[in-house]
Amino acid sequence: MSRHEPRIMLIAGVWLAAAAVANAATESTSQSGGLEEVIVTAQKRLESEQAVPMSITTFSATTLQQKAITEFFDYATKVPNLAFAPTGDGVGTARTISIRGISGDNVTGFYIDDVPLPDSLDPRVLDLERIEVLRGPQGTLYGARSMGGTVRLITQPPDLSKFSATVHGGLSDTDRTDRPNYTADAVVNIPLVQDQIALRLTGFYDDEAGYFKRSWCTDPATAGVSCFPLSTGGRTAVSNVAAIDTYGGSASLTIKAGDAVTITPRVMLQREDYNGFPLGDFNSMPQNGLGFPAPSGPYTLPTPLNTTNFTQARFFDVPERGSDWWDLYSLTLRWKTGPGELVSSTAYFDRYVDETEDESEFIWAAITAGACANPAPYCNPPSPGPIQEIKDYQRFVEEIRFASTLSGRPTQQLRRHPEPGVRPGLPHGDQGAGGVRRAVLRHYAGAEGDRGLALVSGQDHLRGVRGRAGDR
Repeated sequence: MSRHEPRIMLIAGVWLAAAAVANAATESTSQSGGLEEVIVTAQKRLESEQAVPMSITTFSATTLQQKAITEFFDYATKVPNLAFAPTGDGVGTARTISIRGISGDNVTGFYIDDVPLPDSLDPRVLDLERIEVLRGPQGTLYGARSMGGTVRLITQPPDLSKFSATVHGGLSDTDRTDRPNYTADAVVNIPLVQDQIALRLTGFYDDEAGYFKRSWCTDPATAGVSCFPLSTGGRTAVSNVAAIDTYGGSASLTIKAGDAVTITPRVMLQREDYNGFPLGDFNSMPQNGLGFPAPSGPYTLPTPLNTTNFTQARFFDVPERGSDWWDLYSLTLRWKTGPGELVSSTAYFDRYVDETEDESEFIWAAITAGACANPAPYCNPPSPGPIQEIKDYQRFVEEIRFASTLSGRPTQQLRRHPEPGVRPGLPHGDQGAGGVRRAVLRHYAGAEGDRGLALVSGQDHLRGVRGRAGDR
């Protein structure tokens, strides 16, 4: 069951300073009838999205706002060939990303700016310049962990010249809940030293009500004896189960040290707490509500496993809970030189996940209930069985790269021999006894069909090249 049930939403927004400029630019674009040019860094350099020679989906800041994209599932469902599924490892950190059917651990890259992060992370989509989804292997630019593709979240850098502030608030209602959802976020940009130092602060809080209920036997001594998950009496229930509170923010500082060097330290953190899991229970048999185990016989799992309601019916009052806390500290240095730009990205990532799950029914059904023969009704009643999973890991990443602005090797043209009957030759660097050694197809920009390429006069090697000869 998706968390995004039909809801009524009220949004309030305040834009100061830069908002008026952005609106004017949007109106100008609309009046001229032109399309907004999206600049991306998919190949580690600034270039138009139309010039990137790879399959890419981009969400600009305007698109993110227009489509009310606030989390991973909002944009993931809009990207062709992108899928996601649970991994079975916990609940809060269970998601994994698959692009073009390539799935598994560490096969899809996930980045915030230049920092690689686990693909199970779901950062709040707040104050982003754009989202880039690159399909296909990206090992050359993003390492071996991008076999299927790469998802990149590009944040807005601090503005060195203008103060701006944005505040949003939202109120909504989800079916089967007994209280509303609410959210608020704010972004402030403050130039500390005009055109030299600027500070950008973001913060958000999001509260989503739970639409599940949890019930248990009021008297623990009756659990498995006279009280079962589908019993109509002797049970206590609570609502608002699987409610999620998410909050966090970031602080980034841009320091422009002269015309060539820019230094950007940043701290980003996010906290998520949930009082249960958004998972429905399978309840079928009137006696025990589980369908297993029978008083005698092996442990069996009935099929099909379809949830029947929004109540998590349990034997005992064992609250399920979880939290996912992470911090990201990064330092980026950009040095523009004549031949290109040198970039150093240093980052430290710390994440702590703590989850508690009620395993009482599973332990009883799979282990203790069938430990004696022909019980009447069960000689081994269930007992409370919570299980806790903790993940605590850190990552340190350092990347140094140089992106040149050089034009590259100039295109060389085939020479025509002035004497009739003599086959044309290639420049000296492109000759070889075995044929053409370099990307000679560039000389036939856009050509299709059969092309015969001959070596210099006096050599009898003739190589036919079939198919499309790519662009220069």
